[in-house]
Amino acid sequence: MTSLLRIAVFAFIFTNIACSRETTVYSDPKAPSAVTPVSTDTRAYLPKDFYGQSVNRATVEIQVDGVSATSKAIRFQTSSGTNDVGGFNGSGIGSRAILGLGSMHGTPVAQAEPVTFDSKNYAGTEALGVSLQIDVTCDGTQIHVVNASGSAITAEPTTATGDGYTRFTASTSSAIWLSPTAPILDPDTATILVPASGTPVSLTTLFAKYPAACLKNAVTSAIDLPKGIPTAAILWTLGQDSTTALNATFVRRLSVGSQVFEGLE
Repeated sequence: MTSLLRIAVFAFIFTNIACSRETTVYSDPKAPSAVTPVSTDTRAYLPKDFYGQSVNRATVEIQVDGVSATSKAIRFQTSSGTNDVGGFNGSGIGSRAILGLGSMHGTPVAQAEPVTFDSKNYAGTEALGVSLQIDVTCDGTQIHVVNASGSAITAEPTTATGDGYTRFTASTSSAIWLSPTAPILDPDTATILVPASGTPVSLTTLFAKYPAACLKNAVTSAIDLPKGIPTAAILWTLGQDSTTALNATFVRRLSVGSQVFEGLE
């Protein structure tokens, strides 16, 4: 083979590999990205950049989803029964299945939304929620966790394939967010920007006060997150720290802003 032909063949192969990575972001398990570390629990069972951060006997892992003999999805599952206090930052005795995306560390919030997912309930009544770890000043000094419960996130029409999956969208402009540990306050006026309970709100007022807000992987004090370990900037969750029943949900497609993660088959 001549030198020019070898160069042409190499260029063709390289170009096609690059295109493939752009169109299918999920991949076989690989080492985590070089960002601020998050917990590596169940690292071997999940795609690149994703982390199992479940508490107590809950799990997130790739499983066959029953749509076909070979189709796969990420299964979130909580367990029945109570657990000793200590798994969560707070006093929770339940189990909570948590999947973290670690590659969004330092990303402006506006570039990482909306967050969507295609899910299918398998067991129980809990629905998948979303949590964001927001560094409001993007300097590591004020990191807050905000939660959108599964019951608050809007469902879009079921996909036309009729395989049981439904798409859900969590946008920061939608009134679906609460702060799990304590209200987020305006430091100048003491008004509540994001409440800890009651009626959920959008994050519009929070970002008007803190336009430089970004996402961060970090250890937080959020009562419903695993105790004492770094957690990812974006988290998909099934159950609460009080969940003591079996629940299971399959998720086969996730998106964050313009990034789409799919293709587990």
